[in-house]
Amino acid sequence: MPEAAIQPDTSVSPAVLVLDDEPKVLSGLKRALRKEPYELLCATSAEEAFAILHERPVDVVISDQHMPGMSGTAFLAKVRETYPSTCRFMLTGKATLDVALQAINDDAVSQFFIKPCDPATLAQSIRNIIKEKTLEQAIERARQRELDLKDRLLSHVSHELRSPLTAIYQFVTILLDGLAGELGPEQRDYLEIVLRNVNQLRAMVGDLLDCTRAANGQLTVTPTPTEVAPIVTETLHALRPSATQKGLDLFADLSPTRLSKVQADPVRLRQVLANLVDNAIKFTPAPGTITVGQRDLDDEPEMLCLTVTDTGCGIRPEDTARIFERLSQTAESIDERRQGLGLGLYICRELIQRHGGRIWVESELGQGSMFCFTLPRCSVSTPHRS
Repeated sequence: MPEAAIQPDTSVSPAVLVLDDEPKVLSGLKRALRKEPYELLCATSAEEAFAILHERPVDVVISDQHMPGMSGTAFLAKVRETYPSTCRFMLTGKATLDVALQAINDDAVSQFFIKPCDPATLAQSIRNIIKEKTLEQAIERARQRELDLKDRLLSHVSHELRSPLTAIYQFVTILLDGLAGELGPEQRDYLEIVLRNVNQLRAMVGDLLDCTRAANGQLTVTPTPTEVAPIVTETLHALRPSATQKGLDLFADLSPTRLSKVQADPVRLRQVLANLVDNAIKFTPAPGTITVGQRDLDDEPEMLCLTVTDTGCGIRPEDTARIFERLSQTAESIDERRQGLGLGLYICRELIQRHGGRIWVESELGQGSMFCFTLPRCSVSTPHRS
């Protein structure tokens, strides 16, 4: 299928704002630029210009340097701070050329023109900027459309897989419980292999659904006063067989005197812990240990910080900044024996942020990793987040 051409957005016409306190200058620019394919807006004061910027998007701002109340450099610096995507031009006389050059060095101004400027040169510069911005916006819209299509496809496939996987899980469970007759040792072994793989697929489908919900703003949490220790115990108990099979030890190192209740969704907290511990199991060679613990944060006394520490392969410095991004995989995670969707840590980040906390990793290649995340202590009022 041929690729669709990138189409410009015609819903909002390009606009150029000119700020000058001399009406003659504004009139002259209006005449010179009257045939250009964009809307020309004029202002005689910084206040008037900011009112226009507040009302509608503007592609290019052109400001005179000498104005009462606020200089052109100060005005354009404020435009850069408030409207960073707006391109900034300065009109200046030869006497203030050094000021214009300094403004460019400070990134407050993109280009400057010495008065009296050539209208054709100014018009061409504006056209070039608008053409570039229009193309960038079209590329971004095309990228967003592609992401939206992928999200819809993932959501559809996930929902379609959910029902048959649930049916397989239920019937395998019936067989393992002996409700359809007695099983031999070999039959039981085979069914347990099937069950493990079905559970792995169900977890992947759950990650896909959570990923699409997060992208659509529909991933919700319901924080309630929650005891942390029982959830840690349950999580380690559920994952201990996988760790033991790999020759790994799981520990909990929690201080009852420092372990307060947190304002958290217990189901989502269990999901985050399970994801982090399961990740540690995947990337820790035997013999090794994985420990769920806690640490004090002096600058965040209102938050409880939980940690998952392993003695695994560690993470490359260039990967730590993007490891929580969607579909991110490190060089180690691409190993064919450790296949995954690259969604787990992204979902952990989304869930923790919806609790009002944060998540990060401290790691050194070959020395293991420590994943840390914070949750509000129960004394802190946390609104429901969606």
